[in-house]
Amino acid sequence: MLQQLVTHGNDNAQNGKCKLMRILVKQLLNALPPEISIHISNFLRRSVASNASRKQSREINGIVTKLGTITVMSGPFAGMLYPYLANAQGGYLPKLLGTYELELHDTWRMLSKKSFKQIIDVGAAEGYYVAGLSISFPSAIVHAFESERPLHAAIKKTAKLNRLEGRVELYGKCTCAKLSGLLSQADVARATLLVLDCEGAEDYLLDPELVPGLREVTIVVEVHDGLVLQVGDRIANRFWDTHNITIVNTRPRRMADAPLQCKLTKMHAEIALSEGRSGPMRWFVMDPKSSS
Repeated sequence: MLQQLVTHGNDNAQNGKCKLMRILVKQLLNALPPEISIHISNFLRRSVASNASRKQSREINGIVTKLGTITVMSGPFAGMLYPYLANAQGGYLPKLLGTYELELHDTWRMLSKKSFKQIIDVGAAEGYYVAGLSISFPSAIVHAFESERPLHAAIKKTAKLNRLEGRVELYGKCTCAKLSGLLSQADVARATLLVLDCEGAEDYLLDPELVPGLREVTIVVEVHDGLVLQVGDRIANRFWDTHNITIVNTRPRRMADAPLQCKLTKMHAEIALSEGRSGPMRWFVMDPKSSS
C-alpha cells in the first residue's frame, strides 16, 4: 500500500492535484514510529523535488550563468563563498541570493551579538548554515550532523571554500546520546547554539528529560508539524518553563526580496526565490530564561 501511495503521489504532484494524496500520506506517516516516518517523508520530499527540478533546470542554469558568482549576495551571510550544488536542500538560488529562510535573518543578526563557543547543526544538508554560522561566530566550533552521507562531501567543500577546516566536526545521524555528550558540561551548554532542521526528528531529540543540557541551550528549530502530528505543541510544553519561545512563521516571497544588484524577471524571481515548501511552516527561537 505504501509503494502505491508513493508512486501515485508523485504522479499527482506533477499535475498539481495531490492534495488528497498528501493528506493520506500524512495520516500514514503519523501512524508510524517517528524513526520510520522521517525516512519515508524524506524520500517523498526528494522525489517531488526532483520532478520539479528537472522541469526548471534550463531556466535555473540560465540564471546561475547570468549571476556569474558563487558569493552569497545578501542577508546575514553575505560574502560567504558557496559552491554550485544542483541538489541543494531548499534550492540553490535562494542560498546564492541570500534570501534562504529570510524569516530568520533578524534572528541570526540578534544572535550574532552573543558569544557562542559551540554550534550544533542537526540536519546540516550541504553546509549552508555550517559555513554561515561559522563565519558569524569565528571563535566557535561547529558540530554538523547530516544523516545523508552523500551530502558530507558538499559540507566539506563549502567549509574548505570559506577556510573553515579545523573548526567543523562532521557526523552522521544525531542521537540523544550524542547530543547529551556535547552538552554534558553546564558552562558549555550555556554557550551553545543548537540549530535543527531534521524533518521531524526534533520530536525525540528535543527532550530535556533525555538530554538535560538542553535546558541551558539557545535553540532555533524548524517545526515539522506536517510530518509529525502536534510536534510543535510537545516541544513548546517541554521548554515552557526553561525558555522564552518566539514563533517565526514563513511568508510568501516577493520580487522585492531579491537583492537589488540582481535584476530578475517576474518568472525568474518566482523560480529563484522558491524554497520548494509545500505550505506554511514555522520555527521556534528558544532563548533560555537562565541567560536573561
